[in-house]
Amino acid sequence: MKVLKKYSNGGGVEKEEKNGKEKPDSNNKKNGKSNGDNKINVNENAKKNVLVKPSERGQYLSSWDEKKIAKQEAKEQKKAEKRRAMEEKKASSMSERDRKRYARQQAREERRMERQQMRANRKEQRQFRKTMRKKARQEAREERGLTYTGGRRISPRRWYKNLRDKLGLRVKQGSGRLRDYDQFKIYNPNPASYRSESGEVLDRGTRGGKIRSGKGKFEQERGMVTRYKKGGKVQDFKPGQLGTYGPAGDADPDQLTFGEAFASAKRAGAKKFKWRGKTYTTETKDEKGKGIQPGKIKSKEDSKIKKK
Repeated sequence: MKVLKKYSNGGGVEKEEKNGKEKPDSNNKKNGKSNGDNKINVNENAKKNVLVKPSERGQYLSSWDEKKIAKQEAKEQKKAEKRRAMEEKKASSMSERDRKRYARQQAREERRMERQQMRANRKEQRQFRKTMRKKARQEAREERGLTYTGGRRISPRRWYKNLRDKLGLRVKQGSGRLRDYDQFKIYNPNPASYRSESGEVLDRGTRGGKIRSGKGKFEQERGMVTRYKKGGKVQDFKPGQLGTYGPAGDADPDQLTFGEAFASAKRAGAKKFKWRGKTYTTETKDEKGKGIQPGKIKSKEDSKIKKK
């Protein structure tokens, strides 16, 4: 049938109207939107859900303007999206045990990277402050009317040259080895810095909580890693209360392991606790044998066992 149709017009081949292109939907035409616009909207929503972690950021120079910073942030955002997609694909092919192990590895790597970034920030700031102090001291010497203002903070060479200059005597070799503040080995007037998720300079105050493993759960925002933002230890919570893991503190206590649930109930002084629908006691075998009440800590006198 196709052959007859093609050669029905006197041996000439008819042009096919469809070249593998889909017609736009009528609903999209009425609304003035095409399929391409819909794809863009989906990508924009995906971008909002992806958070650029400090370990995924590069160094920002203090001399950059807003345009340069926006360009760098857009570049890092694209890299973060690709990394989340690769991480999600990798996690989908793993078992539950492998996902938990992978999440712990990712948390360790991010903690290590942030420590390195904070050390680099402190080093940059030290060099910058040292350069500014040298510059200020040299400017102060110039205001005092000294001819030779370079060199270190305490320099007998500079003192001797200025003395001969004041007495009108000849100074050998001019300034000699008296270097200006911008000629020293440590000269850093434009320090670079790593940034946190909010765009601030990364330090202990702007970290935003401790980095924890996501326990094998993938989230589009941070991948397999989360942050603990509450005070105290992660395992500290009273029975019946929510909020231990996660950036929002909304995890279920049943998600904890038995050891974590037992330890938290023991610290809270509870005799019994519930874990995954079953009730357990906090009394151990040693406490049963010694007649100690569960949930109470022994005193030093009670802990001493009399030898017979």
